[in-house]
Amino acid sequence: MKLKFVLIVMYFLLVVVCFPVYSQDSLSTIWYLNRTDSIGGYKTTALNEYPSFTSTIQGDALLFDGINDALFIENNPLGNASSFTIEIILRPDSSINPDNIEQRYIHIRGKENDNRRVLLELRLTDDQKWFLDTYIRSEVNGRTLIDSNLTHQTGEWYHVALVYDNGMMRHYVNGVEEASGEVTFVPVKNGQISIGVRQGPRCWFKGAIHLIKFTRRSLQPDEFISVVTNIQGKTNQVKDYFLCQNYPNFFNPSTSIKLNSYEV
Repeated sequence: MKLKFVLIVMYFLLVVVCFPVYSQDSLSTIWYLNRTDSIGGYKTTALNEYPSFTSTIQGDALLFDGINDALFIENNPLGNASSFTIEIILRPDSSINPDNIEQRYIHIRGKENDNRRVLLELRLTDDQKWFLDTYIRSEVNGRTLIDSNLTHQTGEWYHVALVYDNGMMRHYVNGVEEASGEVTFVPVKNGQISIGVRQGPRCWFKGAIHLIKFTRRSLQPDEFISVVTNIQGKTNQVKDYFLCQNYPNFFNPSTSIKLNSYEV
C-alpha cells in the first residue's frame, strides 16, 4: 500500500513538470488560455462564439478559427502602469480566407476613452507567412511598428512581446527585436480586452494561443518567458527540458523515465 501511494505521488509530480510552469511576481499576471468560461479569474464573453480547446507541445491552448470565435474580458491587468511588457505564446496558422490578412489577437482599449489603445496583431502574406504588427495610441499621439520584410512561417510556435518604457515601444519575436519607435503611452484606465479579434469585432485571428503574460514594467529579452519551438533547422533563444514518463503507468515500478530536450 505504501509503495502504491509513493508511485501515485511520483506520477502527479511528473505530470506537473511535463510542461513549463512560469513564475510571476507582484508586477506580473499570467493568463493561461486553458478554459473559455473565465481567463485569469475573470468571466469571459464570447465574440461571437467561444474558441475550442487543443492539446499542444506547450500544453493546453485555445484554438481560434479565424472566422467568428474570440473572447472578451472586462479587465486590463496593466492597470495604471506607466511602463509594461505584454508577452504571448501563440501559433499562427495558415489561411486562404482573404479576411484573415490582418489578424488581431490582443486589443486593449479604454471603456470610456477609445483613444487609449494597445494592439498586437499579425499580417498574413500570400505565401502563408506572417509578420508582426503592434500599435499604441493615446490622446497625444500614436505609433505603429511593422516590418513586412521580417516574415515567419505559419504553423509554428512563437514568443511575441511588446515592451513600452520611457517614451519608446519595441516589439520582439522569439526574443529578437524587430522594430522600435517613439510614442506617448497613457495608462488605459478601466480597460477591457479582446483576445482573438478586434473589439469591432473584425480582423479574426486564426491559430492557437497558449498564454498571455502582462508585466507592469519593461522587461529585457533575457527576462522573457520561454517557449518550446519546433522550427526545424533553427535554434531559438530558449532551450527547455521536460521530465516525462514514456508511458503513464504509475502502478508499474519498471516504467522508465526519460529526459526530453526540445532543442530545434
